Amino acid sequence: MASKKIDKKFKKRVKQVKSKVSKEIESEVSVPDTENDVSSLLSFLPNNLHLNDNFTLKEDETWLENDNAKKIETNEIDKFVYKFALFQNENNIGMISDSMNPEDWIEVDSFIFKYLYKLACENKIKTVICDYGISNGLMRLFNFYKDDLCIGILQEDTEILDYISKQSDTSIDTDIVLAILRESIGFTSYAKFIGKNE
Repeated sequence: MASKKIDKKFKKRVKQVKSKVSKEIESEVSVPDTENDVSSLLSFLPNNLHLNDNFTLKEDETWLENDNAKKIETNEIDKFVYKFALFQNENNIGMISDSMNPEDWIEVDSFIFKYLYKLACENKIKTVICDYGISNGLMRLFNFYKDDLCIGILQEDTEILDYISKQSDTSIDTDIVLAILRESIGFTSYAKFIGKNE
């Protein structure tokens, strides 16, 4: 009989505590009116989210403001082009062309490889490929092997596919990024450069 009394008192006390806690929660948290205003459900989110084309938030991206007060997203390729423009200005390198000074060509080529190394150290190789587009990157890689490298065994699509299948993903990804970076500044291939300067 005594245990039944204790059990009833315990259950009554639990109900009182639950009631008190739920009242405290209701007073501290305002529940939005979801029947009339759906946007209030998302009021806890920051209102300046920067979403990419896939509607995902990239918190590590750099955002710049232009004169029109619009936010502009800069990806890794844009950052490279900007850094290259600074490098070009600081080192008095003229326009990138087939007839540029050989020393300038070597400086630009070295800059590209150093930047590529920096991207590899920061694990941003795949980021550049995603910024450019995977299929666009593969198409650029084929053109890079055929036109820029001018290697005799990499002139046919089947030869390139065979070569790609035998390489590691890291090697191919690095080649894709090298091709993308060279294209982004209009850098001339060595074969075209030598052909014009002979």
